[in-house]
Amino acid sequence: MAQWLRENRSHAWRYPPSGKLAIINALAPKVSQSPVCTPIDRLAESRQLVIVIGACLMFAAMTAWLVFLLMLLKSFIWNLYQAVLVTILTEAELTEQEDGRDN
Repeated sequence: MAQWLRENRSHAWRYPPSGKLAIINALAPKVSQSPVCTPIDRLAESRQLVIVIGACLMFAAMTAWLVFLLMLLKSFIWNLYQAVLVTILTEAELTEQEDGRDN
């Protein structure tokens, strides 16, 4: 972090490659050791952690919802299959009964 600060001291605000938000001024080597920089680094790290955790939770929720929808679809298709099967069997039995009465 300190090396990145030294290389980019001309910019007021920049995101370093690690993603941490850093305050950069002309005293770059001393900034990374200042008492102000440490809480800012911790805050930036915690925000990143919150974002990653939030993204993981949203991904888990979306995946669970997709699985739930697939189970609903499976149930719907199974119910249609059962309804058609019962209708076909009932019709076949009624036809057999009518044929039995005619004989």
